[in-house]
Amino acid sequence: MVVEEADLRDREVIQHHLAVLARPNIMQQLFYYSKALISVNLFLNARESVMLLFNPFLANEEIASQRYPVVKAAFVKAAAIQFTRGSIKTYTELVEQFLFALDRHIRRVTAKFRV
Repeated sequence: MVVEEADLRDREVIQHHLAVLARPNIMQQLFYYSKALISVNLFLNARESVMLLFNPFLANEEIASQRYPVVKAAFVKAAAIQFTRGSIKTYTELVEQFLFALDRHIRRVTAKFRV
């Protein structure tokens, strides 16, 4: 699908479709669903679709944590808590978990590039 500069009407739909195509990359899905939700013309199906991404993280933390790296799972679950207006305490715990995991992830990744 080619998008021309002059036709901006369907940008939110395109972002939604990109999110669907981004499976199983949960970070890209969250990125594109977020873009679909903040568009000028709100695409209502994006709200339902992003909940399909969030539900496994909200329902059973163990399954999501086993399937994805901790850094990604904590980030997406924190976004899910924020999106559903969940507990602030849970949100701050997830943010701390994400930052700790991010620090470990950065150290591991940068070690690969050292000569």
